[in-house]
Amino acid sequence: MVLIVNYYEKRNIMKRLVHNLWSIAILALIIFASCKGDEKDDFVPTYLVDNEVFTPALPATANNIKIIMNNFGVNALANEINYDVKIHKITYKTLFEGDSILVSGIVATPITNKKNEKFPIMSYQHGTIFKKSDAPSVNTNSEYMAYLASTGMVVAIADYIGFGASSPEFHPYLNKQYTVNAVLDMIRATKEFIKIEEPCKINDRLFLFGYSQGGGATIAAMDAIENNSANSDLKVNAVSAGSGVYDISTFRRWIMNQQRYQKPSFVAYLLESFLTYTNMSVSYDMVFKEQYANKVPGLIDGLKTEDQINKELGSEHVGGLFNTDFANNITFPTNPDYQSMREAFDNNKISGWLTNTPMKLFYGTDDLWVPGEQTMELFKEFRNAGTGSNTIMTPISGADHLTAVPQTLYETIVWFKSLNN
Repeated sequence: MVLIVNYYEKRNIMKRLVHNLWSIAILALIIFASCKGDEKDDFVPTYLVDNEVFTPALPATANNIKIIMNNFGVNALANEINYDVKIHKITYKTLFEGDSILVSGIVATPITNKKNEKFPIMSYQHGTIFKKSDAPSVNTNSEYMAYLASTGMVVAIADYIGFGASSPEFHPYLNKQYTVNAVLDMIRATKEFIKIEEPCKINDRLFLFGYSQGGGATIAAMDAIENNSANSDLKVNAVSAGSGVYDISTFRRWIMNQQRYQKPSFVAYLLESFLTYTNMSVSYDMVFKEQYANKVPGLIDGLKTEDQINKELGSEHVGGLFNTDFANNITFPTNPDYQSMREAFDNNKISGWLTNTPMKLFYGTDDLWVPGEQTMELFKEFRNAGTGSNTIMTPISGADHLTAVPQTLYETIVWFKSLNN
């Protein structure tokens, strides 16, 4: 009888134990699931402030994007188009004038049904824009680079300070530090956006690409990531830059050696930017002849187009447009009146350094807006620093500033995709 009681007691004990184990297991699963949800819900972004879906006039389907690329002249890129795209406008924080400021940009993500598919991030730095309405987050249709997400990348495009959410500010044109702040924090905000909203999954690869003003912004951002420990949270896998202004001093010298220059708007933009955001102390008539100097203040107002600004500045003849002392390449480098200007130029120079990051530099051999010498000299600096075959320079024969874009774009995207495999 005792044996029978012990048997049943043991069986009941085992049943209770099994029941308790199941209860513990279920509770653990609930707690784990809850914690996993809480991890997302409790995540407080450092940079990202808000986001919204941006709907372009033409639906961003793969077929439509192929049409856009063909119209743009990048026919070969059509074969790389595989995904429909969703575009988002984000606002985020960055540092400006010693304080935090709200800025904006767009994030374009591929749409995929594959559960475990992951994409790299490509940070694209756009070229010079004058009108506030041309900012990527204001008029996404004007920024076709967002559609590159269709090739299988998350594309992040910062408006830059002075556009989009920060449009009340004057754009700090060619200001290295403020450009870098906006670009790097855009990348960080993009990662936070992906974590919170989960429009797709990302891998650990980061590519940088920019053209014209964006070419300089791209190399400056790469420099800040690799040579400033404060940016150790970011790692670049490859970089492509096209036709950037890397050395403002030599850019000025080149312009003054031309009989005519088609884009005096660039000089006016630079002058206004540096008078606003650097210690440069020169008067307008120290750069432009008096009849044009009087027109420059307020000329770049965010409403006028580049062509309207160039028309206001009148003659393309360099000798008739610029102050004689400013234009003189013999006296300008030593004239004490321009010391603060030379210092501002030097402080915003983008130089080469020893890097192991693969990099490609492009330029058009017939570019009359930004000379190929800018790219050649930067390439020489990188090679002199010891980068070797990691740094490649590609001249695009017969191409000007605009016609060099399609080949630069195609070769960059195909290269980035090959590095993502």
